[in-house]
Amino acid sequence: MDKNKILLVLNIFTRVTTFVLIGALLDEKILTGKFIGFRGNELWAIILIGAVSAIFYIPLILDFNYPKAVSLLFCILHFLAVGTVVMITGYKLEWFNFEHKLSVAMMIFLIILIYVIIMFLSFLLDKNVADKMNKVLSERNQKKNH
Repeated sequence: MDKNKILLVLNIFTRVTTFVLIGALLDEKILTGKFIGFRGNELWAIILIGAVSAIFYIPLILDFNYPKAVSLLFCILHFLAVGTVVMITGYKLEWFNFEHKLSVAMMIFLIILIYVIIMFLSFLLDKNVADKMNKVLSERNQKKNH
């Protein structure tokens, strides 16, 4: 894996960790009306969620020309892996309780929301890089033709 792909994986880790942290803070504030604070194991759990998300993102950035169906399958598997880790971790750390349907619904909503935001941000950043590269290539081709 080249340097740019490693940086992308680290960016995914950072984005996921940041947004899960923000989501946990918002969830706590909405459900309890106050911020109690994080226990040490909760911070480690958030780091674990970021790491799992980044690791499972690697197949999505390999230099293989996957058919669209395979790429979509990888995205779905990535979402399911991350969602499963978040749900297991959240249950173990009592972020939600299956007896309280609102807390389960809120957890699922936050997983989907954070996943969509991060994928959208990644798309925008990748598009921006691709646009810059296309501009440089276009300028280079114009210089060669003159």
